[in-house]
Amino acid sequence: MVRRDYQLNGLDSIMYDGVMSKVQAIQNAAVANVYGIQAGVEFDLGGGFRLTSDFNYQKGEEELDDGTKSPSRHAAPCFGDTKLIYNSGKINLQFYSVYSGKKTYDQLPEEEKSKTEYMPLMKMEITWSPGWYTLNFKADYKFLNGFNIEIWNRKYHRSEIQTI
Repeated sequence: MVRRDYQLNGLDSIMYDGVMSKVQAIQNAAVANVYGIQAGVEFDLGGGFRLTSDFNYQKGEEELDDGTKSPSRHAAPCFGDTKLIYNSGKINLQFYSVYSGKKTYDQLPEEEKSKTEYMPLMKMEITWSPGWYTLNFKADYKFLNGFNIEIWNRKYHRSEIQTI
């Protein structure tokens, strides 16, 4: 959805609050195509251990107002999580990582390339979206029915800014 010039009762401008104003309307702009794949696996390793992993990959393209194509804002970089889980009745331990891939300047949607207020800058003063991952540990112990204690720790890491 984008704001575009429009006509109201055949007029492209109207008097609004004492000011001659151009008529605009929110319109369905064009076509966007997003496609991808999601895969998940789960392995029972025995002895209370389990390994799970989910991965998502998306790609998209949208048509801009001028008819050119741009990567879609609605297609996230690749992302997923991988977990090693131990469960033995009262205790549940998880070591896991959540991660997301980067988007280079060329992979960013046109309207995002100039948003330096929240997009990091590379050395050549162009924006990009860095990849990141977290390393997590979570422990859960059930004392009684309905009463448990949970301890967790998270370490965040963002990919380093690179020159192009």
